[in-house]
Amino acid sequence: MDRKRQITQLKAQSWFKNNNFYVKQKPKKDIAGYPPYLPCWYKWKRTEMNETRQIALQRIHTLFKLAKQNIRKEPELAQRYAEVARKIAMRTRVRLPTEYRRMICRHCKSFIYPGVNCRVRLQQRREPHTVITCLICGKHTRILLKPHKKLKKEKTYAKQQNQAQYQTEP
Repeated sequence: MDRKRQITQLKAQSWFKNNNFYVKQKPKKDIAGYPPYLPCWYKWKRTEMNETRQIALQRIHTLFKLAKQNIRKEPELAQRYAEVARKIAMRTRVRLPTEYRRMICRHCKSFIYPGVNCRVRLQQRREPHTVITCLICGKHTRILLKPHKKLKKEKTYAKQQNQAQYQTEP
């Protein structure tokens, strides 16, 4: 095991030498507890990322608000706002909130707003669900009204009730 560790450290050190990250005299572990052969971006504090993510979320909120306001007057501008908001979310690795995620078509990635460029219908077949049809690309997105996790929990709870009922009866 020691030999494998030495080999990986040597490989990492050679990589850092080639990429100008290597510092000759470093302790075995940093203050944060990370080995010295890890890249500097691996050691970033979580608080710094939270600040950038909070700023990104604020910008995403404002961009989607502007897109909602301008979708009827200037649809191209609204599309651009949504596109910029998606790029911000991808770059900062922030997950878009579900309310905004549903305003973007999964197929053509365009901004869709009910009554303007998408159709929303409730369906009762199989499981009750909502069907959102994008009028730009014509594709459908289905959203279950009851999430699967709750259904599974209900089924397991019902099974437990049945088993308990059979065990109590002689």
